[in-house]
Amino acid sequence: MTKYYYNKARLSIWAGKFGAAGGYLYRALDIGLNSKDSLLIFSQYDHLGGYYDALGQRDSALYYNAKAYNWATKFQNLGYPIYMANRHPELADSARVIFDAALRNFKSKLTSELWVLSDLLQKEFDGYINRDTAAVIDAISAMIQQPQQAFGSNKFTLGKFMVLTGQYQEGMKYLLPVKSGEDATTNPIRYLRTTYYLGLAYEALGEADKAVAEYEEIMKYWGNADHELKDIADTRERLNRLRS
Repeated sequence: MTKYYYNKARLSIWAGKFGAAGGYLYRALDIGLNSKDSLLIFSQYDHLGGYYDALGQRDSALYYNAKAYNWATKFQNLGYPIYMANRHPELADSARVIFDAALRNFKSKLTSELWVLSDLLQKEFDGYINRDTAAVIDAISAMIQQPQQAFGSNKFTLGKFMVLTGQYQEGMKYLLPVKSGEDATTNPIRYLRTTYYLGLAYEALGEADKAVAEYEEIMKYWGNADHELKDIADTRERLNRLRS
């Protein structure tokens, strides 16, 4: 039943009904808590953390990511301190303590041939802590070259940071497969953000028609959303300017 409500939440977000989506996620959480299944409970808290992060409510996102961390098993407990380092630089000291413990646990479960993964996670984490985007890009670029690490979330993050640092063509190379290629996402928030960063890249490269097409795609789904996310608001402004 948790999957049912999670899918209902996703469909609601596709329809721009962020408020309804939150209600479905809480219903999934109730079911997860009643199940006593640690993996199920972790997933529901993690989904709520992502939901509030998308809404720009970072204190709530941090709260639910912390809740997820308390139920994390095996390799899942690295996500929370990395989120802290990325979104809450004021919590850098606490994030490092949690990350160091989680990384030791992670490394203890790897064969020596895979220790490169822990080194790259360390580099990514340090990049967030030091606000060094170039280091984060280097770490994720190397990460996706490792076996079974070239998945959509890594490609999205890499493409996003490349666009934000002016590496537009390179960033698009990673974002395009996430939007409609081999790594095409069904996650509405990732689709929205991927489309947004593609629009930024096209606009910066002087390809206004392609930028407009990306921005119009966002407005098609979220032009009348019940929450005006930051990316949606910026898309609206850019689209109006390019059309004028």
